[in-house]
Amino acid sequence: MSPVERQEAIHAKLTQAAAICGLLAEHCDGDFNAASSAIAARELIFDARTLTDMGGPV
Repeated sequence: MSPVERQEAIHAKLTQAAAICGLLAEHCDGDFNAASSAIAARELIFDARTLTDMGGPV
């Protein structure tokens, strides 16, 4: 796997993980702590995805 393919694969997985966190946050049925945790995880994933877009270490 080339470095570009690796970066694209990582980006795709991070995008999938962010989508899952978004779904979790939407379906926490009033559990504020669970929703907050899912949203925080999603933000961390977006940060990691931004780093991969910039060619940072992963």
